[in-house]
Amino acid sequence: MFKKIFVLFAPLILSFSYSVSAQDRLFTYTQQSNVLENGQKELEISNTFRTGKSIFYNRLDNRTEFEVGLGKNVQTAFYLNFTSMSFEENNSGVKSISSEHELSFANEWKYKISDPVANPLGFALYGEYTIGAKEYDAEFKIILDKKIKDITMAFNLVGEIEYEAKIDKNEFGWNKNKKVELYYSLAYQLTKNFHLTFEAINRNLFDTEDLQGSALFAGLGFSYVKNSFWVNFTVLPQITSFKGATNNNLNLKDYEKLETRLIFSYEF
Repeated sequence: MFKKIFVLFAPLILSFSYSVSAQDRLFTYTQQSNVLENGQKELEISNTFRTGKSIFYNRLDNRTEFEVGLGKNVQTAFYLNFTSMSFEENNSGVKSISSEHELSFANEWKYKISDPVANPLGFALYGEYTIGAKEYDAEFKIILDKKIKDITMAFNLVGEIEYEAKIDKNEFGWNKNKKVELYYSLAYQLTKNFHLTFEAINRNLFDTEDLQGSALFAGLGFSYVKNSFWVNFTVLPQITSFKGATNNNLNLKDYEKLETRLIFSYEF
Protein backbone atom coordinates (compact mmCIF):
# COMPACT_ATOMS: atom_id res chain seq x y z
CA MET A 1 0.00 0.00 0.00
CA PHE A 2 2.85 2.33 0.84
CA LYS A 3 5.20 1.84 -2.10
CA LYS A 4 6.70 5.26 -2.80
CA ILE A 5 9.10 7.18 -0.60
CA PHE A 6 10.37 10.51 -1.85
CA VAL A 7 14.17 10.67 -1.90
CA LEU A 8 14.16 14.11 -0.27
CA PHE A 9 12.58 12.75 2.91
CA ALA A 10 14.09 9.24 2.84
CA PRO A 11 16.68 9.76 5.63
CA LEU A 12 14.04 11.30 7.87
CA ILE A 13 11.48 8.60 7.19
CA LEU A 14 13.89 5.71 7.73
CA SER A 15 14.85 7.07 11.13
CA PHE A 16 11.27 6.72 12.39
CA SER A 17 9.56 3.57 13.63
CA TYR A 18 6.20 2.69 12.11
CA SER A 19 3.42 3.16 14.62
CA VAL A 20 -0.02 4.75 14.26
CA SER A 21 -1.90 7.30 16.32
CA ALA A 22 -5.22 9.07 16.05
CA GLN A 23 -3.80 12.37 14.85
CA ASP A 24 -6.44 15.11 14.66
CA ARG A 25 -4.65 17.29 12.06
CA LEU A 26 -2.23 16.80 9.18
CA PHE A 27 -1.87 20.45 8.16
CA THR A 28 -0.31 23.44 9.88
CA TYR A 29 -2.70 26.11 8.58
CA THR A 30 -5.85 24.27 7.43
CA GLN A 31 -8.24 22.79 9.97
CA GLN A 32 -9.86 19.35 9.58
CA SER A 33 -13.26 18.26 10.87
CA ASN A 34 -11.90 15.75 13.42
CA VAL A 35 -12.37 16.48 17.14
CA LEU A 36 -10.96 14.84 20.25
CA GLU A 37 -13.01 12.13 21.93
CA ASN A 38 -14.71 12.80 25.26
CA GLY A 39 -12.03 13.24 27.93
CA GLN A 40 -9.08 13.25 25.50
CA LYS A 41 -6.58 16.05 26.13
CA GLU A 42 -3.83 17.47 23.95
CA LEU A 43 -1.05 20.00 24.50
CA GLU A 44 -0.11 21.72 21.24
CA ILE A 45 2.71 24.21 20.55
CA SER A 46 2.64 26.28 17.35
CA ASN A 47 5.50 28.48 16.08
CA THR A 48 5.11 30.70 13.01
CA PHE A 49 8.06 32.71 11.64
CA ARG A 50 7.33 35.47 9.11
CA THR A 51 9.93 37.50 7.26
CA GLY A 52 10.35 39.83 4.28
CA LYS A 53 8.49 43.09 3.73
CA SER A 54 9.36 46.19 1.74
CA ILE A 55 11.52 47.08 4.77
CA PHE A 56 13.33 44.86 7.29
CA TYR A 57 10.73 42.84 9.21
CA ASN A 58 10.78 39.62 11.25
CA ARG A 59 7.95 38.22 13.36
CA LEU A 60 7.62 35.13 15.56
CA ASP A 61 4.19 33.96 16.75
CA ASN A 62 4.03 31.33 19.48
CA ARG A 63 0.74 29.69 20.52
CA THR A 64 0.53 27.29 23.46
CA GLU A 65 -2.76 25.44 23.27
CA PHE A 66 -4.56 23.05 25.62
CA GLU A 67 -7.33 21.07 23.86
CA VAL A 68 -9.97 18.88 25.47
CA GLY A 69 -12.74 16.74 23.99
CA LEU A 70 -16.15 17.33 25.59
CA GLY A 71 -18.09 14.54 23.89
CA LYS A 72 -21.01 14.74 21.44
CA ASN A 73 -18.58 15.88 18.69
CA VAL A 74 -17.54 19.02 20.58
CA GLN A 75 -14.07 20.15 21.61
CA THR A 76 -12.72 23.33 23.13
CA ALA A 77 -9.24 24.78 23.50
CA PHE A 78 -7.47 27.53 25.44
CA TYR A 79 -4.50 29.44 24.02
CA LEU A 80 -1.74 31.61 25.40
CA ASN A 81 -0.33 33.63 22.49
CA PHE A 82 3.00 35.46 22.42
CA THR A 83 4.17 37.58 19.48
CA SER A 84 7.60 39.19 19.02
CA MET A 85 8.37 41.57 16.13
CA SER A 86 11.50 43.39 14.92
CA PHE A 87 11.22 45.98 12.17
CA GLU A 88 12.92 48.94 10.54
CA GLU A 89 11.85 52.48 11.46
CA ASN A 90 12.72 55.74 9.74
CA ASN A 91 12.45 58.86 11.91
CA SER A 92 13.31 62.01 9.95
CA GLY A 93 15.82 60.10 7.84
CA VAL A 94 17.38 58.27 10.79
CA LYS A 95 16.87 54.51 10.52
CA SER A 96 16.73 52.16 13.49
CA ILE A 97 15.51 48.69 14.48
CA SER A 98 12.57 48.54 16.87
CA SER A 99 10.89 45.64 18.61
CA GLU A 100 7.39 44.98 19.93
CA HIS A 101 5.98 42.18 22.06
CA GLU A 102 2.34 41.18 22.52
CA LEU A 103 0.56 38.72 24.79
CA SER A 104 -3.02 37.52 24.39
CA PHE A 105 -5.51 34.82 25.39
CA ALA A 106 -7.82 32.87 23.07
CA ASN A 107 -10.61 30.33 23.39
CA GLU A 108 -11.74 27.99 20.59
CA TRP A 109 -14.91 25.94 20.11
CA LYS A 110 -15.33 23.30 17.41
CA TYR A 111 -18.37 21.20 16.49
CA LYS A 112 -18.12 18.22 14.15
CA ILE A 113 -21.25 17.61 12.07
CA SER A 114 -20.11 14.82 9.72
CA ASP A 115 -17.10 12.54 9.28
CA PRO A 116 -14.63 12.61 6.32
CA VAL A 117 -14.51 8.79 6.13
CA ALA A 118 -17.94 7.54 7.24
CA ASN A 119 -19.84 10.31 5.43
CA PRO A 120 -19.54 11.70 1.88
CA LEU A 121 -17.89 14.83 3.31
CA GLY A 122 -16.46 15.86 6.65
CA PHE A 123 -18.04 19.06 7.98
CA ALA A 124 -17.35 21.13 11.10
CA LEU A 125 -17.97 24.63 12.46
CA TYR A 126 -15.30 26.55 14.35
CA GLY A 127 -15.31 29.74 16.42
CA GLU A 128 -12.52 31.51 18.30
CA TYR A 129 -12.18 34.77 20.21
CA THR A 130 -8.94 36.49 21.25
CA ILE A 131 -8.40 39.10 23.97
CA GLY A 132 -5.21 41.17 24.07
CA ALA A 133 -4.03 44.34 25.79
CA LYS A 134 -4.94 46.54 22.81
CA GLU A 135 -6.69 44.18 20.41
CA TYR A 136 -9.86 42.06 20.28
CA ASP A 137 -10.53 39.44 17.64
CA ALA A 138 -13.31 37.04 16.59
CA GLU A 139 -12.79 34.29 14.00
CA PHE A 140 -15.24 31.88 12.36
CA LYS A 141 -14.51 28.89 10.10
CA ILE A 142 -16.45 26.52 7.89
CA ILE A 143 -14.42 23.31 7.63
CA LEU A 144 -14.80 20.69 4.88
CA ASP A 145 -12.58 17.65 4.37
CA LYS A 146 -12.47 14.24 2.73
CA LYS A 147 -10.23 11.18 3.05
CA ILE A 148 -9.97 8.78 0.08
CA LYS A 149 -7.47 5.96 0.59
CA ASP A 150 -4.03 7.61 0.96
CA ILE A 151 -5.23 11.13 0.10
CA THR A 152 -6.72 13.68 2.50
CA MET A 153 -8.15 16.98 1.27
CA ALA A 154 -9.41 19.92 3.33
CA PHE A 155 -10.99 23.32 2.64
CA ASN A 156 -11.64 26.19 5.07
CA LEU A 157 -13.64 29.37 4.60
CA VAL A 158 -12.51 31.83 7.29
CA GLY A 159 -13.94 35.16 8.38
CA GLU A 160 -12.31 37.38 10.99
CA ILE A 161 -13.14 40.71 12.63
CA GLU A 162 -10.41 42.61 14.46
CA TYR A 163 -10.61 45.70 16.67
CA GLU A 164 -7.35 47.45 17.51
CA ALA A 165 -6.94 50.47 19.79
CA LYS A 166 -5.54 53.59 18.11
CA ILE A 167 -4.89 57.30 18.64
CA ASP A 168 -5.97 59.46 15.68
CA LYS A 169 -5.54 63.25 15.81
CA ASN A 170 -5.03 63.03 19.57
CA GLU A 171 -8.31 61.15 19.97
CA PHE A 172 -8.73 57.55 21.14
CA GLY A 173 -10.61 55.16 18.87
CA TRP A 174 -10.79 51.66 17.44
CA ASN A 175 -9.46 50.53 14.08
CA LYS A 176 -11.71 47.83 12.59
CA ASN A 177 -10.33 45.33 10.07
CA LYS A 178 -12.01 42.40 8.36
CA LYS A 179 -10.31 39.35 6.89
CA VAL A 180 -11.69 36.73 4.52
CA GLU A 181 -9.41 33.77 3.80
CA LEU A 182 -9.67 30.60 1.72
CA TYR A 183 -7.58 27.54 2.62
CA TYR A 184 -7.05 24.42 0.51
CA SER A 185 -4.80 21.54 1.54
CA LEU A 186 -3.82 18.13 0.23
CA ALA A 187 -1.94 15.33 2.04
CA TYR A 188 -0.56 12.08 0.63
CA GLN A 189 0.23 9.25 3.03
CA LEU A 190 3.67 7.84 2.30
CA THR A 191 3.90 5.52 5.32
CA LYS A 192 1.85 4.74 8.41
CA ASN A 193 3.54 7.64 10.15
CA PHE A 194 4.40 10.13 7.44
CA HIS A 195 2.41 12.41 5.10
CA LEU A 196 3.67 14.82 2.46
CA THR A 197 1.47 17.93 2.47
CA PHE A 198 0.57 20.89 0.26
CA GLU A 199 -1.24 24.02 1.44
CA ALA A 200 -2.56 27.08 -0.42
CA ILE A 201 -4.09 30.20 1.15
CA ASN A 202 -5.81 33.22 -0.40
CA ARG A 203 -5.72 36.05 2.16
CA ASN A 204 -7.91 39.14 1.81
CA LEU A 205 -7.75 42.19 4.09
CA PHE A 206 -10.56 44.76 4.22
CA ASP A 207 -10.33 48.27 5.67
CA THR A 208 -13.99 48.94 6.57
CA GLU A 209 -15.72 47.73 3.37
CA ASP A 210 -12.91 48.19 0.83
CA LEU A 211 -10.41 45.50 -0.17
CA GLN A 212 -7.01 46.72 1.01
CA GLY A 213 -4.80 43.73 0.24
CA SER A 214 -5.03 40.26 -1.28
CA ALA A 215 -2.35 37.62 -1.86
CA LEU A 216 -1.88 33.94 -2.64
CA PHE A 217 0.43 31.76 -0.55
CA ALA A 218 1.32 28.13 -1.31
CA GLY A 219 3.93 25.65 -0.14
CA LEU A 220 4.94 22.13 0.83
CA GLY A 221 5.35 20.45 4.19
CA PHE A 222 5.14 17.18 6.06
CA SER A 223 3.29 15.55 8.94
CA TYR A 224 4.73 12.84 11.19
CA VAL A 225 3.01 10.92 13.99
CA LYS A 226 4.28 8.37 16.51
CA ASN A 227 2.06 7.03 19.28
CA SER A 228 0.72 10.10 21.15
CA PHE A 229 3.12 12.58 19.53
CA TRP A 230 2.86 14.35 16.17
CA VAL A 231 4.66 17.17 14.38
CA ASN A 232 3.68 19.20 11.30
CA PHE A 233 5.85 21.61 9.30
CA THR A 234 5.14 23.86 6.30
CA VAL A 235 7.13 26.37 4.24
CA LEU A 236 4.69 28.92 2.80
CA PRO A 237 6.04 31.60 0.41
CA GLN A 238 3.87 34.35 -1.06
CA ILE A 239 3.26 33.44 -4.71
CA THR A 240 1.50 36.53 -6.05
CA SER A 241 -0.55 39.56 -5.06
CA PHE A 242 -4.08 40.27 -6.30
CA LYS A 243 -4.29 43.66 -4.56
CA GLY A 244 -1.68 45.99 -3.11
CA ALA A 245 1.42 44.75 -4.95
CA THR A 246 4.59 46.58 -3.88
CA ASN A 247 7.51 44.53 -5.22
CA ASN A 248 7.79 41.90 -7.99
CA ASN A 249 4.03 41.37 -7.96
CA LEU A 250 4.08 40.64 -4.21
CA ASN A 251 2.19 42.52 -1.50
CA LEU A 252 4.93 43.26 1.03
CA LYS A 253 3.00 46.02 2.79
CA ASP A 254 0.18 43.92 4.26
CA TYR A 255 1.88 40.51 4.14
CA GLU A 256 5.28 38.87 4.36
CA LYS A 257 7.35 37.28 1.61
CA LEU A 258 7.80 33.98 3.47
CA GLU A 259 6.24 32.07 6.36
CA THR A 260 7.22 28.84 8.04
CA ARG A 261 5.15 27.05 10.67
CA LEU A 262 6.08 24.21 13.01
CA ILE A 263 3.44 22.57 15.22
CA PHE A 264 4.07 19.72 17.62
CA SER A 265 1.66 18.08 20.03
CA TYR A 266 1.31 15.43 22.71
CA GLU A 267 -1.99 13.70 23.49
CA PHE A 268 -2.67 12.37 26.97
